[in-house]
Amino acid sequence: MQFVKNTKPLVLVMALAIAIFGFYLYKFFTRVKPLPDAYPASEEFILKDIKYAPDTMNYLDLYLPAGRTPASKVLVLIHGGAWVMGDKADFFDDFADYFFENKIIVANVNYRLLSPKINCTHQLQDIQRVLQFLKATAQTYKVPQDKYNLLGPSAGGHLALLYSYKADTLEQVAKVISMAGPTNLNSFEFKKLVEEGWGLSKVYTQLLGEEFVLNGPAVKNCSPVYHVKQKPTLLFHALDDDVVPYSQSKQLNDSLQNKNIKYFLFTLPNGKHSPFGLNNSFKGAVQEQVMKWVRE
Repeated sequence: MQFVKNTKPLVLVMALAIAIFGFYLYKFFTRVKPLPDAYPASEEFILKDIKYAPDTMNYLDLYLPAGRTPASKVLVLIHGGAWVMGDKADFFDDFADYFFENKIIVANVNYRLLSPKINCTHQLQDIQRVLQFLKATAQTYKVPQDKYNLLGPSAGGHLALLYSYKADTLEQVAKVISMAGPTNLNSFEFKKLVEEGWGLSKVYTQLLGEEFVLNGPAVKNCSPVYHVKQKPTLLFHALDDDVVPYSQSKQLNDSLQNKNIKYFLFTLPNGKHSPFGLNNSFKGAVQEQVMKWVRE
């Protein structure tokens, strides 16, 4: 009896362990798994805050129109905000709705913002992770596995251009669209504008990951105009832009022209740093131009 009394707690622990193991084993074999037809192409879905990578900023919204096919177009939206602020909802919710309604698949993304530990390279890595995620989940969401179109305003335009020209080693980007995005950071004048005009004294150092040196490798590596390649490019820019000067898009325009790369510079007569002109007066025309560019 003494033996039984002493082993009773051990028996209870073993029984509990077996029960817990059996429970998780049951859950493993019966858990609900995503089915290949979980998001059938015949139906439309708007999915918010999908995790695409480990960081707390790595979320995207996915707009899946009905009637998706392997030939459907995919537009990846990269928000602006001087690389240090902003969110996918700030600018692109209604923009995404427009393309969704016109049967274009949209991924509206967040990415890591600049900090002492995060620079331009990390932000490009996040764009790469977005494209890897879209390819890996193509069967689940019924989206094409390749050839994505990148679009961004301001800092988002800069990242879209730089990724397309420099970081797209797998050639997943079909076309790129920039709305008043900086193209050449190798400029004392633009650096002064960012630090004094924008009031962001640390942005250049954080973006480059080191101190600015004119004509240095870091600033050239972070400037799209130094990495132009055969990637159809659509540019929007207002002549009176006082945040990112029109000359930034004009420099890239000239480089694209010299290299005989397909491009178009849509010049807005006014609107300052708005991608749609004064009082959004060109919004419809801009949206139509983007849609035409993506579908061609």
